[in-house]
Amino acid sequence: MPNNSQTVLDNIAFVEKSRIKIINLVCIISALLALLSAFIGRDSLPYSISLITLSCIFIGSLLMNFNSKTSLTKYFVPLATTIWITYMCIAFGNRLGTQNYLVIALVALAIYAKNKTYRTISILVILATALSVNIYQNFYEPLYSLPKFIDLLSAVNVLTPLIIISMICWTVISDAAKSNAIIQQQKRDLADSNQFKDKVLSIIGHDMRSPFNSAKSLIYLLENELLSKEEKHHVLALLHSDIDLSLQTLDNILEWASQAYYGSVMQTKIKKETLKVKEMVDTAIEGFTQLSLQKQVTMSNSIDPATRIYADRQQIAFVLRNLTSNALKFSHSDQHIIFSSSENDGKVTICVKDQGIGMSTEMQSSLFQISNRFSEKGTANEKGSGLGLIFCQEFIENNNGNLWIESKVGKGTTINFSLNRDELVNA
Repeated sequence: MPNNSQTVLDNIAFVEKSRIKIINLVCIISALLALLSAFIGRDSLPYSISLITLSCIFIGSLLMNFNSKTSLTKYFVPLATTIWITYMCIAFGNRLGTQNYLVIALVALAIYAKNKTYRTISILVILATALSVNIYQNFYEPLYSLPKFIDLLSAVNVLTPLIIISMICWTVISDAAKSNAIIQQQKRDLADSNQFKDKVLSIIGHDMRSPFNSAKSLIYLLENELLSKEEKHHVLALLHSDIDLSLQTLDNILEWASQAYYGSVMQTKIKKETLKVKEMVDTAIEGFTQLSLQKQVTMSNSIDPATRIYADRQQIAFVLRNLTSNALKFSHSDQHIIFSSSENDGKVTICVKDQGIGMSTEMQSSLFQISNRFSEKGTANEKGSGLGLIFCQEFIENNNGNLWIESKVGKGTTINFSLNRDELVNA
């Protein structure tokens, strides 16, 4: 299942990045508009200097954020803007609308302040400051002469907080949509994780219980000496067969679970690479040398050494091992298994052909249904779980390929799967 701690950290990082992005946006817009106001009111030197200073405050806040000084910025922006805008309101009165910049301090607090008490007190202080400034402006004249374009400057100073609020709303809505997408993806990941768990438990519960129950019954017969010498040999052979089946089933489940878990639930990409098909088939054949000698079945690899595919090595190795095992399982003595390949339209088709017992159409239709799978004993009474081909099909599909079967009862079986050629060959 997904790492919950990492998910929480990712969510915190997303929220923090959104806060920083919004405050940076506020600072950029405010700095630009403050410089615009300074230019328009350049006939009043004190006013221009005051606006340039205010712009520097916003630029300084940006630099702090870019240098990861966000803990300092969250105090600097509200405090510096409140103090400087209060000074400007006293210095130039209310006709220019400078007091509207106090909205920026309120926005900074709303975004940055995580502590509810600190945020509430700070907002109340700014509101009290705005009220006090308004009262002062009604009773006292400005300290400096006003710029020439009063109406234009007033319009800019009124529009500035409106533009900022609009941009913040747009950013918040956009980030909320992204956050919702992340939440929905996490829900899907959780559902996949639960489905994966249920699938594994179902397989283990069904396929591991039966051999162990059988082994338990056989051990009971041996413990209570209820069998003749010949029967004991037969029971020991059955125990050996049950243990082999359990190990084979467990190996298949663990291999599939490992690949499925890290590939699907953990969203780790399939590690595709250029694979030499002939070498991989040779490796699979070597792994069954002893068994092929015991059953007196020969295997040949006629695949061209130049044949390449582009796929995940571990998953394709699993597929080849299972297909080789199946071909041996259902072959009689003195029969032959052939590995071959062909290329067409950028695809490589790999064939594993045996001369064994084959299978009916009905049996073929149930091979890939995990809830209705079919398992038949091999020519030497080898048992199987019926899981191998299901896992093989899943791994082939993971690599954008297809797997299909051609078989007739008594005529043998050919299992084919196609995968993309090596990307370098296609280039």
